[in-house]
Amino acid sequence: MGVLSYSWQRPQLGGQGMLLAMLSGAVTSGLGYVIWYAAVGRINTSTAAVAQLSVPLITAVAGVWLLQEALTTRLLVAGLVILLGIALVSLPARNRRAEEGR
Repeated sequence: MGVLSYSWQRPQLGGQGMLLAMLSGAVTSGLGYVIWYAAVGRINTSTAAVAQLSVPLITAVAGVWLLQEALTTRLLVAGLVILLGIALVSLPARNRRAEEGR
């Protein structure tokens, strides 16, 4: 997608800059997948699923914190909806485990 955007908008970026940008994206994505799949093997499937649901919220928080992006009402509401969704998925599972342990 980035290459398509590059060819359409024609930013002032040379071939070396474009190569470094693509390489850094590929390397960081690859490392992220390696770390994720190493962790998934050691945690429950349901925990991994809930962790994946939180990725958009983590990304939004990082954008506000690290990049000084605007903290809007829309972002706050979306974050709250994500957290409520995670709670809805997590709470019934905890209750089932507590009942099974009795």
